[in-house]
This record gives sequence, C-alpha cells and structure tokens, in this order.
Amino acid sequence: MSDTDLGWTTRRVISARADVLSRRKTGKSFLPQMTTWIEQLSSDMPELRAGGALAICLFSDILKQTQRGAVVSVLVGLLGDADHKVGDNVCQALKKFPFDAFDAVMICIGSTSSLVRTRAVSVLADSVELSPSVAETLFTMLDDPSPEVRLEAARGLAGTKPFRPETMDRMLVLWKSSVPTDRLGAVIAIGRMEPDSVEERERCLVASLEAFQDCDPSVRDASHYAIENLEPDVMRRYQLFLKAIEDPSDIVARSAVSTIRDIAKSGHDCRSAVPGLIRNLSRRDAVLRSDCCKALSVIGTPAQKAVPALIAQLQDTSPFLVAAAAQALWDTAKRVEESLPVIELHMQSHELGVRERFCTVLFSMGTAALPLAGTLVKALDDPESDLAWAATDVLGEMRPSDPKIIRAIRRLRKHRSPIVRSAAERALEKIGVHSESSVLDSFIAAADRARELCRQAFDHFRSSLKR
Repeated sequence: MSDTDLGWTTRRVISARADVLSRRKTGKSFLPQMTTWIEQLSSDMPELRAGGALAICLFSDILKQTQRGAVVSVLVGLLGDADHKVGDNVCQALKKFPFDAFDAVMICIGSTSSLVRTRAVSVLADSVELSPSVAETLFTMLDDPSPEVRLEAARGLAGTKPFRPETMDRMLVLWKSSVPTDRLGAVIAIGRMEPDSVEERERCLVASLEAFQDCDPSVRDASHYAIENLEPDVMRRYQLFLKAIEDPSDIVARSAVSTIRDIAKSGHDCRSAVPGLIRNLSRRDAVLRSDCCKALSVIGTPAQKAVPALIAQLQDTSPFLVAAAAQALWDTAKRVEESLPVIELHMQSHELGVRERFCTVLFSMGTAALPLAGTLVKALDDPESDLAWAATDVLGEMRPSDPKIIRAIRRLRKHRSPIVRSAAERALEKIGVHSESSVLDSFIAAADRARELCRQAFDHFRSSLKR
C-alpha cells in the first residue's frame, strides 16, 4: 500500500509502532506516547480520535493495568461516534480488552441508539466464549428492530461452540426473511456451523444452495464459504462454482474464481473453467482479471487457449495484474517473449512491492529469464535489502555465466543483511561457484589479473611515447 493510500494519522501510528518496538529493545520508556494516544480519544478532530483508538488497539499489551479502566470507559463512550472510522477503530480496540470491557458493553446492548447497539453487539460477538449468557444475549438480539444489529448478532452466534440445534433452526427461519441483511447474517452463521448429524448438515446445505441464487450479491458471496464448509464432494462444489465465475457481481465472481483455483491446486482437472476465465479477462475489474490469471496459472497447460487474452493483459496499468498475466503465460505455455520487455519496464517502478512481485515471476521462469539478468544486477545495489535478496535468488535460478554478474553476486557475501548474504551463497552454489578455489572463481581471478596486466602494459607504452 502506498503512502498516499493511508490517512496521515494511520501513518503516524505505524511509524510510532516501529518506535515503540525499538524502545522496547533498548529499555526506554514508551508510556508518554501512550498517554498522548489516550488524550487523542477526547479530541474534537475525528482523525485524532480514530488515530488514538487505532494506536490503543495496536499497542494494547503495553497499556498499564491502572490505565485500562479509564481507557475502556472512554472507548465505550465513543461507541456512538458518528464517524465510521472512529467507530470501527473503537470496536477493534475494545475487543482487545474482553474482560475489562465486558460489563460496560453489556450495558450498551440496551441503548436506545441502534448505532451503539450495533457496535456493542459487534464487540460482544468476539466475547462469545466468555460466558454462556453472551450467546443468550445475542440470540435475543436477533429480534432487534435494527437489521444491522441482527446481522452482527448472527455473526456472533456463528462462532458459538458447541453446535446448538436451536441456533440452526433460528437461522433457517431468518434465512427466509425479505431483508437482505437478515439473509446475509443467516448464511454467514449457517456456513460456520458444524452440525452433528447428516440430516442437520443437509438442511444447512439446502439453505446455502438457495443463497447461491439469491438476488443480493453479498448473500451470494457468503454462500460460497457456506457451501465449501458443508459440501464434502469436491466435484459437486466445482460444478456449482463453475457457474458462478461469470456472476455479474465482481465480488461474487472473484470468490468463485478463488475457489476454482483452490480446487485446481488440490489436483482436480478444472479445464472446463477455462472458457469462463477467458471471458472474464475482458471485464473491467482488474482484481477479478488478476484472480482469473492466477487460476489459469494453476490449471496450467490445459489453459493454453488463454494465451491471446493473457498477452492483452500485459498492457494494463495495474502492475499486479500484469505480473499475474506474465506468470500465467509462463505456466500455461512457457511464453516469455511478450512478457520480458514489459517486466523490464516494471522493474524500474518506485514501488518496492511491484519490483518484488516481478522478481517472483522471474524466479519461476529460471533460465528463460536470463535476458533480464542485467536488470537484476542493478537491483542488487538497491538500498532495500528485501529487493536485493529477491534479485539474488532470481539470478541464482537464471544460472548466468557472465563473470561480471558472478562478481556482483560474490560481493553480496559481505552484505550488511544476513538474508542477502545467505541468498548470495545459494545463488553461487546453483551457478557452480562453491568456494574461492573453484574453477570458475579461478577463471574470474585470472581474467581480473589479465585485465590489470593489460592496463599496466598500456600505461607503460603511453609513458614511453612521452619520453
């Protein structure tokens, strides 16, 4: 994620987290920083309240026991905050203090504000194992007039152990609701249940299959997990998801494509999904197209018909889609001639994640990616150790014979990062340079000496001309 994708408060919190971890190692006090975050909870600025709640969530383990009561009290008071980011962060922070916040959150269940009740139920749902009374409370909240509260209650009951037949019966009734959020909550809960009998499992599966055809895309998406959990027959699941990969909802289609990919990974023949995956490559959603490329990669050689559509994806503006397409071209048809020039361009990206992603693609190509060895050598000097590590591993797979490249890898045996040094040793071993006395090392040393003798001879000749 780029810096511009994060709010300024979030960036400060992430930076502060690194600072806190550093202080832990050195034994320095970090409590003054926590005091600042607590004070932010009372700020008039939503950004500061959200940042304070996020910081407390991230660093809940360093909060002093004497501070917990006051902090929990302030957080509970923010459950009704009109800013959604503040509310979300407050809920996540309260979940870090299940015992300290339990009584106060239970009181909020009776609030007249549906927003407070929704967030309180969301927090309580993660505390369902603390007390049997929690499950009973969530059960009663299924009758709440607010659909959002009922949704959170259903999600909480989904995690109830052991399996309760009365919960299943209630969810199957809720599934028949005309309100989409009720059906969504019911399907989520049904999908996470572990029925004791075959008959109970079959009843849940029937509801999940009905949800698979629901008019609401969020319900259809939730049904995918339910079917995966309840349907033991892999090929029956495959036939269902085969129809869903071209769902008009991008979210539903992505979920179905991901499931098809997982089924292919388990060794099943999924070539019948190829035509639908190819058609999806003409859709607008870049994430869906990237997922389709990954599925085609797993299917492998039987997906060679996708080559023209995959080549077209190389021109997309999304680097991660391009990387997925380049990988699929290699995995399905061992094609590199179209992708290597594009990969070379993306290796100049300012985004570390982009360059690392393309290193992964080049690694899989091995010696076929050798034309880009020079580009990888430049990455060896990158200030980011992770990139130097990735590039070194790729060069090892390329098996270059150029003495300059081998010298560049040898220099990394003195790199400041141990993971880079280790990668350099592995790369040299793959190339054939096992030690300083190896034949190739001797050849390189001889070439260096010859070059130096030539330079000295030329200097001597030039000096003699001057005389």
